[in-house]
Amino acid sequence: MLKSLPGCEIIECNIQIDHIHIVMIIPPSYPVSEIVGRMKLKLQVN
Repeated sequence: MLKSLPGCEIIECNIQIDHIHIVMIIPPSYPVSEIVGRMKLKLQVN
């Protein structure tokens, strides 16, 4: 997913059973809501 978003980089990630914490670099050219939305779609568990 991040390959299609130049400049975005995950610095740290902590995964729990029911949630996830991510520290990442997002350039000002991308809306944070767009990045979060894309990540939620990719990380959905059925």
